[in-house]
Amino acid sequence: MPIRIDNMPMKVETESSREAGQIIQRKLFDQPFPALEKGVDYRVRRNSLISSNIANLNTPNYRAFDLIMNEKLQEPKLVPTSTPVKNDGNSVDLDLEMSKLTENQLMFTTLTLMLSKRFEQLRTVIAEGRK
Repeated sequence: MPIRIDNMPMKVETESSREAGQIIQRKLFDQPFPALEKGVDYRVRRNSLISSNIANLNTPNYRAFDLIMNEKLQEPKLVPTSTPVKNDGNSVDLDLEMSKLTENQLMFTTLTLMLSKRFEQLRTVIAEGRK
């Protein structure tokens, strides 16, 4: 092991330790965060759309919409709901929209808790690395 002038050993970073560091970095930062970020973004956008549908409950000829996310976490797709149109041309079903809003809020809370736990893990790793 190389010795510095002050006789303190220097840490030599080998190729394998660099590779191990890169693997750890990918596992900690790359994998979960983009998916969780997209999930939270989707839930925020869907919440806004559902709230807009509810706000337009009594607007004549208003068509309710929803955001649909496919399994591959690509860009969400805006689609009209399949609820029946009332006599005034409005397709907002308050019970259905409130149910969707509740489900969406639960999913948002779950995703933010997952993010919080992930950050706790990172804090632990950083704190342990300092010891």
